[in-house]
Amino acid sequence: MKFFVSNVRPNEDHKCLLILDNHASHRSIDVLDYASQNDVIILSVPAHTTQRVTLFDVGKIFNNAYLKAATPTNAIKGPY
Repeated sequence: MKFFVSNVRPNEDHKCLLILDNHASHRSIDVLDYASQNDVIILSVPAHTTQRVTLFDVGKIFNNAYLKAATPTNAIKGPY
C-alpha cells in the first residue's frame, strides 16, 4: 500500500479508487487504516473474480457509468 500511495499520490482533492479481490492480505486493518489516511478508497470484490475483467471491460463499464452520470444537472450541481 505504501508503494501504491507513493506512486499514485492521492490527496483529499483527488482520491483514488483501488479495486482489490477479497484476499486475506488485503483485509488487514493496518492496510485499511493506511489507505483511509492517505485518500485511497478500497473496493473489495469476491476472490477469483478480478481476473475476469480486462482492460476492454473497464472501458465499457466506465463508459456506461459516465454517460449516466455526465448530465447537465450534475455538472451544474458540482461536487458539493
